[in-house]
Amino acid sequence: MGSEETQMWRAVEANGTMHDVELQQRADGLWTYRGDYPSRSPATTVLRTVVDWRATVVEILAPGEPSRAELTRDRDAALAAVDAVRADYAPRREPPTVEEVRAVSRLWGRDHAVRCVMWRSDEHGRWTESWNTGGYTGYTPPTDASFMLFGPDGPVAWSQLARLVAQGGDRG
Repeated sequence: MGSEETQMWRAVEANGTMHDVELQQRADGLWTYRGDYPSRSPATTVLRTVVDWRATVVEILAPGEPSRAELTRDRDAALAAVDAVRADYAPRREPPTVEEVRAVSRLWGRDHAVRCVMWRSDEHGRWTESWNTGGYTGYTPPTDASFMLFGPDGPVAWSQLARLVAQGGDRG
């Protein structure tokens, strides 16, 4: 009898070792591994195969199905990307420089003062605006303040701000 279909399943041992288990479907519809362990279910054929191997298998994976380790790796990468974005928008302790304020002012289409710097004191948790491109005049932020800059579309990421300052604040 000839094979009608082949599927590559995987078996993962407790120590992380991954084994490929190539199954063939016979003309009578049964799945086998190298001609042995016939079953109507490919998962059952894989299970019978790994039991015969006496392997400590913790996962049996259908074709294309990710393992727990792969899912964990992908989740961790996604969480790291989210953390990087959060950090890029998080308020910082250092007040913005004159160049940073001017760069954000240019996002607003102005070369002069615009309300773009916000600071907050942890003591009160309130945000206060400052809008002088030459630095803070009339406002002295407390020592425990944190700062953000705002463009016309909302908060400006620190990485975007660095690019704007490097470009001389041009919108480019």
